[in-house]
Parts: sequence; structure tokens; C-alpha cells
Amino acid sequence: MAAFTVYTATALWAFIVAAEIKRVNPDAVVVFGNDHAGILHREILTGHYGHRLVDFVSTGNNGPFTMLGLLYALRGQLDLKRVPSLAYREHLRVVNQPAPTYPLDRRMLPDYTLIEDQLERYYDKAFDVWYAHHYDLKRMVTLPWTRGVPGNAPGSAVQTLLDPGLTPKFARMDTIVPALEKAVGCLGANVYAAGDSTLGFSRAQWSGDIGYLDELAERCDASPVLRDHRFLLAYGLVFEFLQSAKLCQGFVRTWNVGLEAFDPKLLKGDSKGINKGPDRVYEALELAQELDYKIYASGILGLPGTTRKQLHEEVDAWLSLAETYRDTITTVSVAAPGVIPGSRMYWESFRTHPEVRAAHGEIIPARRLTELYVHENTEVELADVEAAIADVGRGVIALGRERGHMKFGGYMLGGVDDDEAAERRLLDEICAQL
Repeated sequence: MAAFTVYTATALWAFIVAAEIKRVNPDAVVVFGNDHAGILHREILTGHYGHRLVDFVSTGNNGPFTMLGLLYALRGQLDLKRVPSLAYREHLRVVNQPAPTYPLDRRMLPDYTLIEDQLERYYDKAFDVWYAHHYDLKRMVTLPWTRGVPGNAPGSAVQTLLDPGLTPKFARMDTIVPALEKAVGCLGANVYAAGDSTLGFSRAQWSGDIGYLDELAERCDASPVLRDHRFLLAYGLVFEFLQSAKLCQGFVRTWNVGLEAFDPKLLKGDSKGINKGPDRVYEALELAQELDYKIYASGILGLPGTTRKQLHEEVDAWLSLAETYRDTITTVSVAAPGVIPGSRMYWESFRTHPEVRAAHGEIIPARRLTELYVHENTEVELADVEAAIADVGRGVIALGRERGHMKFGGYMLGGVDDDEAAERRLLDEICAQL
């Protein structure tokens, strides 16, 4: 069995590798997963390439349970129809078996001591290049232990913007603390808390109703393994960080934040008012610097309504931020709007533009659709946006080399047309040998 995490930008290469696997071993079972595959499971399983190359698609947030169930089913130990969050072909039709996300508070967290040799061989080397300078511990692992935006918190800034049924979900404290102690104490690893708005789950933001961060802070302080380390990388909106920064100072090393944009008009249109503008952003950055946090900051250039003047001003704002906080920022990540399945921009474009509907399928030309989106919703072109991103990147890299080891990153949209054409030819050549 070969299982792939498929992103829109890498879908073509997922098909290429799957085709090569099927060429070498026609009986191999190929599974696609992640948002691109899950959202487009029907298009993939019935598509020009997918119907020949992909046997199953994981369609939900139950990856470990889907994969273990599928393994049992393939061994004849479980009825395939009982495998959760799985799509497949049956008698010329696509069967999708949706399932609710298995509760986080009942999940086992991954034990990275079982693959420590793989960490040493692959992941530690990448961490050393990108982030080691910013951390006392020289390794990073991921634990998926929070989910959900605090949309119904009394007094929350997003209370009226989100479905009031959305509530935060997280792993049990008696599960997460031992997992953190094993990661930090046994592996010498920092931990990326994979989840939404992890820094939003404090009593100060929930009128005392939810105190997950408060309890975690107490447990970390009481732990002889954790109390002397700032080891966590966690996501939080600007206003969430302002509320929880002091509470989490003892164990959170890096604040991961989507600043989105600096111009208030662009920010309001993109974030629906959740981020409040540059004054609030700089207040949070000053607090982070005061409390010795590190920051992973991301944003978008080319948001709807962008003028040429605004594009230049956004570049200047990012470079000014990078220069001012270079000793605090680990990474600046700026990208163009990603018009990909699952995003609001994609489905808005799908409803209103025939070219997007025509391109919809198992492989999405994300760069071409982003180019169309920027052209129709701004005064600039994607080429202008990419040039602006390159300017930010060069400036950030130069500043990081001078002092602070700051890095620059971005989001992949896929190759340019010539590259993608060559990749499709390669895929067709392999498929012709099946």
C-alpha cells in the first residue's frame, strides 16, 4: 500500500509517483488523502488518471482510523463498508462513507520514539537548517491536540461571525501532558500544536467557562520535565495572543500568526473583521518581543481590492516589520491568494466564472486560477504580486543573513505552464506503460 498526502500544488506529482508504483507493481493499493483529495474524491476516482491509479481516498479528519480500518479490510478482517471516511469505486459508482471526526479527547497521540531513527535521518536535518537557531531543543514533532475556533465565547470578537455551534475541542489533559513530557524529555523535541486557535482557549477569553490553557500552564509548571523549557509552537489570532501571552510564557516558544495584511481596507475584506488592523498587530508584536516569544508570521499579497499603491505599501510594511522584529521572527511567509478547493475564493470563483468550472477536476491548475482571480479582483496582475513577494523575500533573507537567522517562505501554486505540460507528458508516458 502507498498512501499520499495530496496538496493541490503537488497533485500532479502524486499521480506521477502513483503511476510509477502501479507500473512496477500493478497490484499495489494507492490511497490519496488530505483536503485536495478528500474534497475532490469523486473527481479523482472517476478522473482520467485517478480511475486507473487511485484505489481509495480518505475523505475526512479520521486518517489513522481510516488507514487502520482499510488495512484490516484488505486483509479480510473487516467489512470495507465499516471503514470510516473512505471513498472508493464499486460497480461503476463512487461510494463515500463519511463519518464524524473521532473525538480528540478519545484519541491516542502519536509516539515519536517509535520512529526516532527516521527523525534523525530526515526531519532533524531540515529543522537544523530552518529553525534550530531559535530553539534550545534541536528537534520538532507535531501533536494534533486542539481543534475549533472559539466562535461562541462570551464576548469573543468572532462570536457573531461564526456558527454558534462551533466549540473548541482538545485532547484530554491526562493524555497531552505525558505526550509532551515524552517528546521533550525523551526525544529532546519541541512540539508543534497542530490545531486552530490554540492560544484562544483560556479562561480570560471564555468568561471562565473554558480554561484549557490555564490548566496546561499549571501542569507544565508542575512538571519536572517541562517546567524549564519553552517548547511549544502554537497558532493564535492577534487578539487571542494579547489575551494569553503572559499565561503561556512559560511553555510556548513560538507564536504562529496569520497577519494577512496591513492595510485596514484589505484586512477587513479578507478577515471579516477578526484582525483589527496594524495598531493591534504592532501591540501584539511588542508584547511578544517583551516576553521573549518567537514569531512565525504569514500574510497574503494580492487580496481583493488591491491597488498598485497598496501593493507597494504592503511590501514596505512587511520589510519594515521584518527589520524591526528580526530578532523575534523565525519566518516570514507571504504568498498570493491560493485559489484551491476548500477555500472561499475557489468556490466563489467556481460559481461565477465558467473558466474555473471548466478547469475543475482531479488536477486543478491553481496558478492559472489564481492569475484569473487576481486579474478580476484587483488592479494588479499575478506577475505584479509575484514580483512583490520576491521583493519581500529578498529583503527578509538579506536581513536574516545580517542578524537573527530569519527565513522566508511561501505557498506553492504549482509550476508554470511549461513545467506542468512537461509533468503531464511524463505522467502520460508512464500511464502508457501500464
